[in-house]
Parts: sequence; C-alpha cells; structure tokens
Amino acid sequence: MKRRLLFTTAFLLAIVISFFVGRLSNLGRSTIQSIETEDRSHTAKLRFHYFIAVHYQIVLDGKTIYRSPNFSAAKDRPFREWITWDESGKHLVFIVADQILFAYDIETDTPLSPDSFPALKIPRYSLGHLGYEGDYPGRPPGREPAAHQ
Repeated sequence: MKRRLLFTTAFLLAIVISFFVGRLSNLGRSTIQSIETEDRSHTAKLRFHYFIAVHYQIVLDGKTIYRSPNFSAAKDRPFREWITWDESGKHLVFIVADQILFAYDIETDTPLSPDSFPALKIPRYSLGHLGYEGDYPGRPPGREPAAHQ
C-alpha cells in the first residue's frame, strides 16, 4: 500500500514538474513573423526569445535552422528584425538593423556562406505594396503609390 502511494505521488509530482518546466521554457518566447513561399510549399517563422538576453530562432517547416548569438536585452533600442525571401524565392534571409545575419538555401537545405550575402537581392516594399490605405505624408494629394508588380 505504501509503495503504491509513493509511486502515485511520484508520478503526479513528475506531471506537475513537467508542466511547469514546459511553461518556463516558453517564457519570454514569441513568434514575431511568419512567412510562406509564393507557392506556399515552405513556411518560415522568426521567433524572439527574451529572458536575460535576447536571441532569435528561425524555424523552417517545423525545423530550427538558426539560433542567433545573444543580443543585449536593452529595451530602448529597436532591433528592426525581419525575415524575407530573396527575389529568387530560393533563399530565406534574416536581417537585423539592416544587416543580413543569416541566409538559407531552401533547395539545398543548407545555410549560405556570409561571402554570398552581398549577391542576394532583397525585395524592397513600399506602402503601396503593402496595401496601405492611409495618407502618405509628403506626397501630393491624389497621387497613388506604385502598385506591386
């Protein structure tokens, strides 16, 4: 009887501990961007982890392909982080503060060398590309933004 009570208590304690460990592992983590390839065959997610320091994780089709080194946890600085496909649609690119930190070739399933970063063509988006319907400060009235090609 004592053995059964001890086993049951240990089992319940293990469940409670695993629940809290699982909750703590998600503390300070959130998906901040999710994008798909044009044909929707691949999905990439940019995750932000904030605890003592800041780091980013990139997940492609459910598999982690990159985890950044730590950044300062200072909240007074904009990181301006984002992921995008290059113009070919074959490379996933991670940019922080206007610098490419990581790029990945989805056809070969391998990271690109930093030496190849300058050759990547990153699409530029305007408010018109994003379907913005508000006023455009500094633009003459009635002038519409360029439509997305």
